[in-house]
Amino acid sequence: MFVEAYNIPHDGKKEFLGEDGYFIHYKNNKTYLCVFDGVGGWRNQGVNVKEFVNELINNCIISIEAGHRNPEVIIEDALNKSTLAGSVTVIFAIIEEDSMIVYQIGDSGMMVIQNERVIFQTESQQHSFNFPYQVGKDKDGSFHGDSPQEGKFYRMSLLNEGDYIILGSDGLFDNLHTHKIINITQESHIAESLCKEAYKESKQESRSVPFYEQAYKEGVLSNIKNGGKQDDITAIVVRV
Repeated sequence: MFVEAYNIPHDGKKEFLGEDGYFIHYKNNKTYLCVFDGVGGWRNQGVNVKEFVNELINNCIISIEAGHRNPEVIIEDALNKSTLAGSVTVIFAIIEEDSMIVYQIGDSGMMVIQNERVIFQTESQQHSFNFPYQVGKDKDGSFHGDSPQEGKFYRMSLLNEGDYIILGSDGLFDNLHTHKIINITQESHIAESLCKEAYKESKQESRSVPFYEQAYKEGVLSNIKNGGKQDDITAIVVRV
């Protein structure tokens, strides 16, 4: 199994490396993969959510090393240990041999590609369009947003050699159509190529991207808007 990751921050957030974060951790023959997308609205309250994301990553690894194996429990334990304010969406996978557990809160997502076709993809978890589920902490230390218990679980078995598992923040999937993602899995440095292509799509103004197509489908827009959705972009890619 081969694992790689890449991140490109939003142009306006490069000074603090954006608000996404991720980790890859190995413990007891399991591979733990997680992408956090920090909710940018905290900036209006003077909060640097990147610091919260980094703290959450560190707390998750501590929780894994302490023996926790359930992603919901790991996230809840990490939140309990967190001292900073902020909130995130989550996509978290644990792979062991040919099986995988996936846990999702919000609109970060995951897909599995087998023989150049998507055999599984998570569905965005949102209260309403562009208002994803999120978990976090308020400035007073109380929990913010949704409960970790409201996250979605997915279980997959019989992963095959050559399958690709892609975890990403919404900045990836909002800007790349499925056929482009599949084509990029045939290239080298897949995580980097995915993020760079998503970044390129986020900056162009002549084509529609999945985000605006979904907005039209849900009645938020009366017409499909051309152009991309600028955002932090993160990808973790596993080749089984």
